[in-house]
Amino acid sequence: MLFNLIKFLKKNLSFKKRFELQLKSKSIFNKLINKNIHAVFIDLNSYAPSFNYVEYLLYARLISKNKNLFLIILPKENFSKVGVKEKKDYYFYLRVKTILKPLIDLIIGKDATIIYAQNRLDMKPFFNLPSENKFPRDASINKINDTYIYAKELLQLMKKNKERLKIKANVNFKNFIKENLLINSKKKLISISIKYNTYRRHMNSNVEAWKMFGQWLRLKNYDVIYLSDIENLNILKQLNEQKFYSIAYLSSFDLEFRNVFYNLTNLNFITAGGLGSLLMHSDNNYVVTKFVSIKNKHANGTGSLRNIKEHIGLDVNSQFPFSHKKQKILWEPNSENFENLKKIFKSFEHKI
Repeated sequence: MLFNLIKFLKKNLSFKKRFELQLKSKSIFNKLINKNIHAVFIDLNSYAPSFNYVEYLLYARLISKNKNLFLIILPKENFSKVGVKEKKDYYFYLRVKTILKPLIDLIIGKDATIIYAQNRLDMKPFFNLPSENKFPRDASINKINDTYIYAKELLQLMKKNKERLKIKANVNFKNFIKENLLINSKKKLISISIKYNTYRRHMNSNVEAWKMFGQWLRLKNYDVIYLSDIENLNILKQLNEQKFYSIAYLSSFDLEFRNVFYNLTNLNFITAGGLGSLLMHSDNNYVVTKFVSIKNKHANGTGSLRNIKEHIGLDVNSQFPFSHKKQKILWEPNSENFENLKKIFKSFEHKI
């Protein structure tokens, strides 16, 4: 009898709590509705989290300027057919944890109310907003919303507004890294980000070329730290000096640490890919290699000239708008070879 009483109380108290929460949420929303609210949706049924959200989130911030921004992350439903490039289901949730959430912290931060919805139906008041108060403008509770834009659209908006949003370094992380992980580093610092994934191998880094390049830089009295993708963390121990293991591992796994580390280095080398967008939308010094794919150069896939023109908006041999003299994209498909890397570095050395 006591068990049944406890069960009854739990059930009814739980229901009461949910009901009160719903009333409270409705009351809060009613107070906000007249305060220039702007709702931006991320629908996890649209596509798996990736670095394409860098441009999407920057775009959302620009169009929500001087508005009461709500960022709403809609849950992945059981019916969803969205998969991941790695072909393993657990990578979807790993991508939410290691890509999407850190990007939201980096780009949106405290400039919005961020809601991770457990049920898309709970977000009905936001879906019912007028089209001019939400993004995408046609966002609907009854469909999968395509929460994706091309870099080209972001660059066009920046040009139109004559305003650039930059990804900035977290000051607290910056002080921590300087005073703890890099306290014994007295030389100029060069980072090399090694790209490795199992689903697009032709775009991976030429590890041997980067290894030779790093050795050459050390002989020139530079400190060199290699970073990697999460899929290939084991390579960090092979490439880095022991004193840099901690910063290499932290920066390879945690995007906020990586972004701060990029800010602290004198020059960052990276093979073109998702992580490169962190650099290209910042003031950090960088050289991006393999921007054009040898395999796809004249085709339509990732890294093709056509894809770069249509999706990013860059003409051959051009650089990103707003880039400065210590930021450079290498358009040569074979840019990742030891002799070419030395040549590029020599052209940068006097600037850093």
